[in-house]
Amino acid sequence: DSHTSIFVYVEVKLHITMGDIQASIGALIVKQLCTNCILGIDFINKYKLIINTEDQTISICENEKRTTLKIDINSNNVRFPTRLINNIKISSKRTISVHVSINLSSVNAHISTLIQHITNSEQNEKVKIVLLQNTKLFDISKPTIALTLKPHEIKTLDHSPSISKPYYSTLLKQDEMYKITQELLYFRLICS
Repeated sequence: DSHTSIFVYVEVKLHITMGDIQASIGALIVKQLCTNCILGIDFINKYKLIINTEDQTISICENEKRTTLKIDINSNNVRFPTRLINNIKISSKRTISVHVSINLSSVNAHISTLIQHITNSEQNEKVKIVLLQNTKLFDISKPTIALTLKPHEIKTLDHSPSISKPYYSTLLKQDEMYKITQELLYFRLICS
């Protein structure tokens, strides 16, 4: 609409392999976007891109060589949330590799356990793809917050709960309890 502003973090150079053509594009990493990706007219013109929605194909051209690919919308459409391990500043016109953290092992372990009883390999693969598309359901690396309409409180009216002295605990136990409490506060599972 030419009136909406987009906050751009950085521009990165992406190299995309489409068939046997290696395409490169300058991609803008933005704060918020209503879709996963927007193809710019510069990329479409540079590679003479043809998107045929009727035949569900994409055709790309480089150096008079054209490759046509079938659009496979649901094939391995799997996303994993990734986080930087360390905060990093990248100065302009620099290329840098960064270390990221991704919780795949627990997800894959749970999914493998769930589908191990399926003996038909085709069915096994189909179920695995569906489960991988919903990996967040199987990720136990961080607590999940359930959003409910009912208040989570016990109404005691004028009968307040009895107060007892806390049990004796060592400094190590107190530190561990503090860490657990801070984690629960961070994920908003308890209120301060």
